[in-house]
Amino acid sequence: MRARKFFRTGAVLLLIISSIITMVELKGRLENARVSGSEDIAILRTYFWIAVAVLVCTLGYVVIQWLFVRWREYRELKNQRVETELQLLKNKIDPHFFFNTLNNLYGLAREKSEDTPEVILKLSDIMRYVIYEGENERVLLSDDVEYLEKYLELHRIRHQHMTKLNFHKEVDQWDIEIAPLLLVILVENAIKHGIEQVAENTLDAKLSVAKGQLSFEVRNKHDYEEMSTKGTGLKNLKRRLELIYPQRHSLETQMNGDEFLAKLEIKLV
Repeated sequence: MRARKFFRTGAVLLLIISSIITMVELKGRLENARVSGSEDIAILRTYFWIAVAVLVCTLGYVVIQWLFVRWREYRELKNQRVETELQLLKNKIDPHFFFNTLNNLYGLAREKSEDTPEVILKLSDIMRYVIYEGENERVLLSDDVEYLEKYLELHRIRHQHMTKLNFHKEVDQWDIEIAPLLLVILVENAIKHGIEQVAENTLDAKLSVAKGQLSFEVRNKHDYEEMSTKGTGLKNLKRRLELIYPQRHSLETQMNGDEFLAKLEIKLV
């Protein structure tokens, strides 16, 4: 690759130099032909302009190559910045859930509860998914939904009879790909600012995928004041969507009384 680049650069320089030398030589011969009244003036003029055209085209090629290299470097730098920002946003996934689950796990272990092994296995699966699959640009929708179901199941164990967590699914294609850990943010937001703040709450999540169009909505009672002053999950989600699915998504939130609704739509294909 380096040898080819060196050869191309040398050829371009040689062409430029030879064109300039030819132009100078033809210019002198044209002057002599005008003085002597030679009939070769027309031919010499044609050759002269051919040399000019070759020089202009070569210089144009050099300029275009330079611009292309600069544009490619700019794109690479921009892509690196986007990837870096996405990674930082992924790393901001709220650890609140893990801390609470570990606390509950400690309590279950002290009580020698039969749920302890199940909680440990589910928490292990969730952490494995976040650490390994969460690093990928895309995952199967089926894998992301399985992770979300385990996440909800752990919260069912945590809150037991204090709340209801419902998850409805209508999907026509499970092997479609999606960016990981997007859906869970809406659920996490609803639990953190709703389930854990309002007693005897109910969370209704509904996922539908039809012809490559994904729709995911989460509805529950919310502590709006607490969410609006401290919540960062939705802000991070909006930025990730802008970077991953520009012009291919919509995220709407609305408050009806004490009920909060978040609806996400993504055109996956």
